[in-house]
Amino acid sequence: MSGTLLGFDFGTKSIGVAIGQRITGTARPLPALKAQDGKPDWNVIEKLLKEWQPEAVIVGLPLNMDGTEQPLTARGAATSPIKFTAASGSR
Repeated sequence: MSGTLLGFDFGTKSIGVAIGQRITGTARPLPALKAQDGKPDWNVIEKLLKEWQPEAVIVGLPLNMDGTEQPLTARGAATSPIKFTAASGSR
């Protein structure tokens, strides 16, 4: 296991990306990805997964500041795990 983690924070216009290392307990941002109405270019995500080969992928849950769900919350929760599984080749 590599100990590498890849994190995504979905937004309607951009998607934050970070890479982390379990061994050092550190994380650093990668360039944000463009999104169209909260939808990423899955080819770019697939490229990141192949490049970094993470042990795990962490997807942030988009919530309002008061902790309540927003429209993007339900969309992301319903589709992101399926899309990530497909993009990663079901590793």
